[in-house]
Amino acid sequence: MARKLGMTFRTKISWNANISPIHDPELVRVETGESAVTREEYERIHGERYLGAICQQLWDNPQINWDGKVLGCCRNYWGDFGGNAFKDGLVESLNNEKIAHARGMLLGEKPPRDDIPRSTCSHYHRMRDRSQWVKKS
Repeated sequence: MARKLGMTFRTKISWNANISPIHDPELVRVETGESAVTREEYERIHGERYLGAICQQLWDNPQINWDGKVLGCCRNYWGDFGGNAFKDGLVESLNNEKIAHARGMLLGEKPPRDDIPRSTCSHYHRMRDRSQWVKKS
């Protein structure tokens, strides 16, 4: 008897439409059920950044590196927020001054700082340039 695993197949739009470009966008739309096949097209159709919701991870699903460093989101590969979940404790690490400042930046309430990893993120730059801030959930 076959067992259903309960998995869902979800596509992800390429970060660069010039690398392995889609030659038949209509076929991709039909086969995936998605309306957009590039990030630019997604933004045009939906009025928001593709994967922009990952910024919400600082509140809802903060990412911790294998060594305990607090990365905040799954896109951050360039720095940490100074806390270490293994050494400092999870709650303390997720509520330190640097991550609190980063959350304020994403809400449009605080200015960028050089010591905050979020300051160099292209998602943050686009958000700031358009004044399209994360909405508190």
